[in-house]
Amino acid sequence: MAPPELSLARIKRFCRDLIPPEGQKELRIETTVRADSVTIWERRPPTSPGQGSEWTSMRVAQLRYDQRAKGWTIYWPRGKTGWHPYDDRGIPRSLDAALTAIGDDPLGVFFG
Repeated sequence: MAPPELSLARIKRFCRDLIPPEGQKELRIETTVRADSVTIWERRPPTSPGQGSEWTSMRVAQLRYDQRAKGWTIYWPRGKTGWHPYDDRGIPRSLDAALTAIGDDPLGVFFG
């Protein structure tokens, strides 16, 4: 089941606000939604003419919505091995708490 529309709007606003408008020619933070998960991407323009016009994409984080708990679990990308839980507990958090953890990135797993 898809996450609530208001939550999706909040996540998109969070991503948009991470980069000031004048910096969005060089870096964008965007989202994709699939079923109950929202993936956050870092997108950058090509750095040389030979790369074409496509922006590169790098996974930053994934939020998964738990309908029963009405909360979110956070995952981080670990190389080619897929998504890993942000913490061992896997406890659903409020959306605000999840976004704060991603934005603050105290473990350095989202934005390095």
